[in-house]
Amino acid sequence: MAQSPERLRASIAVENQLREERFWEFVNRVGWHALRRGQAQTPGDSVIIGIAIWSKPDVDGLKKLAHAHTPSPTTVYVFSIDETPTIEEVRQLMPGVPPFTQTPIVAEYRQNRLLTFKEGRTALEWLNRQDISDTDVA
Repeated sequence: MAQSPERLRASIAVENQLREERFWEFVNRVGWHALRRGQAQTPGDSVIIGIAIWSKPDVDGLKKLAHAHTPSPTTVYVFSIDETPTIEEVRQLMPGVPPFTQTPIVAEYRQNRLLTFKEGRTALEWLNRQDISDTDVA
């Protein structure tokens, strides 16, 4: 027997909440910094990554980067794109980035200046390149 629409929505909401909790636990466990909606960001020398938590390619790319990550002076920040529905809110976390249409998004900064910005497939390729210690900001 099929679930009622209300029960199905409630089940999906619980599943999404658990996925989000596991995501933030993962970010903390690998030693990266979580950025949350409304936090103003001074990037310094860093990489800032915005992903859709529900997107398997986004999460898989972030996991690959985490597994290949070696200690470096580059600070890694991560945020959920779903918490930042406007470009103005994204720019609080990623100063200077242009409007975008795909996830994930990746911005590299040196001395608070935006060096590179990538989105979608190009950002996934960057995440999959395996080692953050060889970024331009390290």
